[in-house]
Order: sequence, then structure tokens, then C-alpha cells
Amino acid sequence: QRPAAELVDVAMDELTKAGAGGRAEYPTMQEIAAAYWAERETEWANKGKPTGIPSGLPDLDRLTNGWRPGQLVTVAGPTSGGKSTLMLQMALHAARRGRRALVLTLEMDGKEIMRKMVANQGRLDTKHAATPNHDAEQAALNAVAQLPIEVRYMPGATVAEIVAECHRERAKRGRLDLVVVDHLQAMGAPQDRGQTRAAALGAITRELKAQAGKLGAAILMGSQLNRE
Repeated sequence: QRPAAELVDVAMDELTKAGAGGRAEYPTMQEIAAAYWAERETEWANKGKPTGIPSGLPDLDRLTNGWRPGQLVTVAGPTSGGKSTLMLQMALHAARRGRRALVLTLEMDGKEIMRKMVANQGRLDTKHAATPNHDAEQAALNAVAQLPIEVRYMPGATVAEIVAECHRERAKRGRLDLVVVDHLQAMGAPQDRGQTRAAALGAITRELKAQAGKLGAAILMGSQLNRE
């Protein structure tokens, strides 16, 4: 009675546990202490500069120390308020610095996303009525194509499908540093089990937070705010 994508997610968890001998392996206090000390040494070596995944906004990075593995960060705003563009710019900035990024879009298709990325990369106006600059646009397109960033158009995807795609990408590429999910309200939710829409969105948020930890990646999630 459960969706196939949800069963895939469950199966992947079971396989992970089986590979670890059937139980989770937790670090010892000594290992935690060593990891903490290594992180502090990196921060000292950076002389106060952010050590996490950079957002491209220096003032924000100084406050957050960059995005960290296991974080779920909600980027909220009204419809057409620019949150999708902001998250895409952050993903591009991270990719330019060698971080592997995955953009999961539930409303804009790949060509729309590419238009925005090319505009950002080349500082170009790529609107259909803009005066064309073929050479500059081709150069920006080639530059974007070489970045460690992938785009998946997944209209109506459920959280289980989103999670499965993240794990597939990490398995294929070896690592995943930053995931953009655009956006929460466009995701399919299993309300047929008697859940309200608000409860379903809450469950999606909790699942994405848990998956950020499992993936060892930061997740940026877009969320619409009521204009009122």
C-alpha cells in the first residue's frame, strides 16, 4: 500500500544497516573530541573566515560560518519574491568553489534553470527580448556546464523521491555537499493517511532534516510565505 519511491528509501536504509553489520556505528567520545579539535584548528587557520559552504553573501557567511553538513536551512519568501534565484545563486557559488551541488526543482524545468545560471555566470540579461550577446552567452554556458552542479526537474515529487534522488547522486558522484529543494509547498505529500496539509509539510521538513545528516550535506529548502 506504500508508494514505490518510499519503499526504495526504506530499502536503501536497510542496505546501509546491513553493510554496517545490522546496526549503526556511533563514534566514541575520543573520536568526537578528535573531530572537534580538527574543526577548531581549521577555524583558527582560517583566521575567522567562514569554513563551511559559502553562500556568496559575505555578511551572511560571517554570521553562519557557511552552510554545514547536516543542516536544513529554510529560505522563505512570498511567491515571486526571488527565493528560487537566491538559492540557485548560492548553489552556483558553492560549485565554483569546488563543492558538489544538486538542484531539485519542482516547478522550473532544466532549460529555465539553465537560463538563470547562464545569466548569473555571465552577468547577462537572458530574457527573450534582450539584445543578444552570443559570444558572452556561449562562454557562460560552457563555464556552467563544467561546474560540479546537477539539476533535476521533478514536478510533484514526494519526499521519498527527493531522498532517493539525493542518495543516487551521492552514490554516483562519491559525495554531495549542497542540495537545493525548490520548493516545500510544491512537493507531493501522503495526505491519504488522514494527515492535514500542515502536518504533511511538517513531516516533509523533519524527513529532509534527518536526510541532511545521513547525506552529510547541507540542504537549502525554499518555502512560500503568505503575502498577508
